[in-house]
Amino acid sequence: SSNSNSTSQVKSSVVGLEGAFALNNFKVQGEYARGNFEGTGGTALSGGQGEKLDMNVNVVYGELMYLATGEKYADAYKGGAFGSIKPTNNFDLDKNQWGAWEFGLRAEKYTVDDIKHTPGTGGATEGVGATRIRGATSCESNAGGTQATASMNGCKASSTTYTAGIKWILNPNAMVKFNYSRTNFGYTWEHFDLDDSRRLLKEDILMMRTQFAF
Repeated sequence: SSNSNSTSQVKSSVVGLEGAFALNNFKVQGEYARGNFEGTGGTALSGGQGEKLDMNVNVVYGELMYLATGEKYADAYKGGAFGSIKPTNNFDLDKNQWGAWEFGLRAEKYTVDDIKHTPGTGGATEGVGATRIRGATSCESNAGGTQATASMNGCKASSTTYTAGIKWILNPNAMVKFNYSRTNFGYTWEHFDLDDSRRLLKEDILMMRTQFAF
């Protein structure tokens, strides 16, 4: 980011490919995308040069889904996309019906490579030393995830997340979702809200969400 909103410029280009294959109550889906981002900060007021930041980003995910109660994914495929699953039997305890149950496994990864940062010149004015490189990176000047404004070339960052999930679809208007995710970071780093003595290399998340459509 730059201190000068009016003179900063960001250029980006992204290309990606996504696909899905479903057979009865099984579905496999995945995507790969690559992008390049270039940013130029505002020119320093004293006549110096604004800072520059350049990086490549790669993201990929793959998932396997299974409808344990026998519903078919093809029935929810319309307009080129998979929509909501309608249970064969809506949840009803009096009839011993339990709605639809879906189980899934997912793996996803992102990598940021060839990070190049050229600080601005001309003193502590607009576009000078404003960029912050944070997170799990290989930058020597960014050890611990703190602010880095020095010149760098070839810095990298990455993380991989694995997720196991259960979706309970009570009826076409209500569902409950449970997810467990583990993220492995490529480099040890300090979270912004933690003290300097603590470092993160992995993260575990347990999530629950309910949804009702009306």
